[in-house]
Amino acid sequence: MKNPDEHIRSLIARKIAGEASPEDLLALQAWLDEDSGNKVVLDQFERIAKLTSTHFPSDGPPIDVDVEWGRFLKSTTRVRRLGTVDSGRWIWRIAASFALVAVAAFSIYYFVERTAVVRYEAKTTTTKITLPDGSEVSLRKGSYLVQAPDFGKSNRSVTLHGEAFFEVKRDSLRPFLILAGTTTTEVLGTSFSVKSWDDQSSVVVSVTTGLVSFRDQGTRQELKLHAGQQGVFVKEGRRMGMPARANPNQNAWATRHIEFDSSPLSDVVATLNAVYGDKVTLVGTTPGTCQVTVTFDKQSLESVMKVLEATLQLTIRQNGDHYEIVAAGCK
Repeated sequence: MKNPDEHIRSLIARKIAGEASPEDLLALQAWLDEDSGNKVVLDQFERIAKLTSTHFPSDGPPIDVDVEWGRFLKSTTRVRRLGTVDSGRWIWRIAASFALVAVAAFSIYYFVERTAVVRYEAKTTTTKITLPDGSEVSLRKGSYLVQAPDFGKSNRSVTLHGEAFFEVKRDSLRPFLILAGTTTTEVLGTSFSVKSWDDQSSVVVSVTTGLVSFRDQGTRQELKLHAGQQGVFVKEGRRMGMPARANPNQNAWATRHIEFDSSPLSDVVATLNAVYGDKVTLVGTTPGTCQVTVTFDKQSLESVMKVLEATLQLTIRQNGDHYEIVAAGCK
């Protein structure tokens, strides 16, 4: 048994707070299975949390651990003057009191301080945020990111639910950690995306620049991913691997850089809808011979549709900001 690391402490805190996802609980169970002593640690945390929630309610005044420690020292001085126990028993009482105060002080700090987390949420559209270290994150619609209370101290840790594209500011002394389900993605400074939806069967990491470490906390599998590579963690069976051919448009929703290489028209439409938000529809049956090879970089959907219309001899019907492809020549 050893002291839990930051990731495990975060899982324990979410479990106690009732915020743990199924993936969180799986990762926590994997940690419990590693050592029978870990169950003792979890039980201690749960008892401490119950104790602090009873004696130190969240809506009460802030707790000054230094003041409480000073009071403890004064009380032990009085006990020592008035006490009649022998020195051996006194030492054990001091040790027990010290342990109790140390545990209480830690629990007060950990379980009260953790409420100072910062949560970023993209409710209706993709949202770009800047973290305290200068790193930039594009959160996809429906996603949210939780910034750890001690972000920027020994490391830079965030928890992701959904999908996000990260442009991490380099810091060789403080690695950047993204916790997603049972997986951890670690970098020093690079750009990449993490896709981790609770209702999907896998976690996907796609690297644009730099080097990324992608690992599963439960099985300790790890992948080193370079620019242009993807790593996939399949939740059922807990398998990790790399696809033979990475999807070049995995991050296009955030970067607006789109590449098609002999791609079927149906795939093109699916990608455009993923990037621009379900605004293109194929009406009727279109020829299967339509193959698209083109690159777009930060262009508007209107501009993209004009290029496709001219290149593939498409017949396009526009209704506001929506487009219907009603025929395709593909000559």
